[in-house]
Amino acid sequence: MTVYGTTGGTDMYKIGGFVTILLAMTASLSWSGSSGFTLEGEIRGAGDKGDVYYRLVGRGAFEESADKDHFRMGDVIPVGTQEHTGESLTFVLENVPPGRYALQSFQDVNGNEKLDIGMFGPKEPWGNYRHSRPRFRAPTFDECAFDVNGPLEGITVELE
Repeated sequence: MTVYGTTGGTDMYKIGGFVTILLAMTASLSWSGSSGFTLEGEIRGAGDKGDVYYRLVGRGAFEESADKDHFRMGDVIPVGTQEHTGESLTFVLENVPPGRYALQSFQDVNGNEKLDIGMFGPKEPWGNYRHSRPRFRAPTFDECAFDVNGPLEGITVELE
C-alpha cells in the first residue's frame, strides 16, 4: 500500500485510522467470499419422472414463495435431467454463511419448472429438511428452519 503525504503527527493519525478501516473491510470481505460452511445431504423418494429441485432459503424468501404457492424458478437448482427411480440424489452447498435457513425440495413431474398447488396442497412430490407436514396448511418457516453454525452432513429430505 502506498500512502502519499507528510509524516507529521496529524497525518500519521489519519493514516493509522485509514489502515484500521481498511483492515476491518478486508476481514469482512474475506468472511463473505471465502468462508462459510458446507451442507451435504440427499433427497430421497424421487419418482421416475421429472427433475428434482432444491433450495436453501431464509425467512423472507420462504414466506414470499408461500404467498405465491410455488417456488420461483430463479431460486431452485435442478438436480438432474435423467429419469429417477427411487434413487437418492446427493447435494452439496458450500460457503453457506451462519444463519437460520429452510431447505425445500420438490419433483417437477409435469416439467413446468414450479411446484404445482391444488385445492388440497401440492400436486407434486415435495419435502423439507426438518420434516413438517401440517394438515390443511403449508408448513411455516419456523417449523422447517434449522441453524447453520458449522458444517452439516447427513441432511435428508424425503419427497412425498
